[in-house]
Amino acid sequence: MKTTIAWCCLMLAILSKVQAQMPHNLSGKWVGFLTQEDGGIAATYHFELKLDANQKGNWSGSSFSFIKQKGGKRYVLRLELEASIQGDTVFFEEFRELEYVNELITNSFYCLKRARLYWVNEGNGKGYFSGRWEGIEPKSGNRCTPGKIELRRPANNTAEIDTLTTVQNGRIVSIEYRKVKSGHKLLVANDNLTLKIFDEGKEDGDVVSLLYNNQWILKNYKLRNEARIIQLQLSPERLNNFLICYANNIGKQPPCTTAIIVSDGKKEKKIVLSSDVKTCDIIYFEAK
Repeated sequence: MKTTIAWCCLMLAILSKVQAQMPHNLSGKWVGFLTQEDGGIAATYHFELKLDANQKGNWSGSSFSFIKQKGGKRYVLRLELEASIQGDTVFFEEFRELEYVNELITNSFYCLKRARLYWVNEGNGKGYFSGRWEGIEPKSGNRCTPGKIELRRPANNTAEIDTLTTVQNGRIVSIEYRKVKSGHKLLVANDNLTLKIFDEGKEDGDVVSLLYNNQWILKNYKLRNEARIIQLQLSPERLNNFLICYANNIGKQPPCTTAIIVSDGKKEKKIVLSSDVKTCDIIYFEAK
């Protein structure tokens, strides 16, 4: 009897703490992972939610998941969903395909998922959502192999790339109102890179900003012949690691040309990015 009372008190204390700390504004991006038990395409996927408040007092948005394997094989899934809070629990349910790319050797279909996520309080105002998901394959009607989801707010939610860009089939096609070129693909030997950035040719007043993955790493920088050195680390969780050159000023001799020497510790490669007021250039990095 004492054991039962102690257990009940412990559970009430945990629930009270969860309810007190769980955020009730879900708007923005939540990132983490999704697992799937035996029978799925992979054991673990990168997974994220992007949510906005709607007129019904709940949230609408999309989910994005992917895995990437050596050889360029990939699985990309973007789905539309709705979410709501009930007590100490967040529910979401996906209902429509937005993007599906499957280059893996598999006959599996994608899943429309529904999940129940609980807030886990880590203290100091921090925490994360964790819970189980299940789903249905819309093309076959079969139940999907279920699993677990864990999501956190990014460290800098306001700097997320998806608030600035449009992505199609895993490629960035525009940033704000500017078109993004097909760009350059660079194979590198490891995840740690050194970049030397300088003006290609004569200094003529070119000013650029550089956007790497989720963050501006250089803003309103006037290019010079003397190189500016930046260290980058590739993220193994991303489908594409990329660097966008955004021209703030095209100088006296347009277009704005930014020379970048990329060193991976074994070799160097020079790439010249050409941008103007209507287009941006981009580098996609891929580790061997």
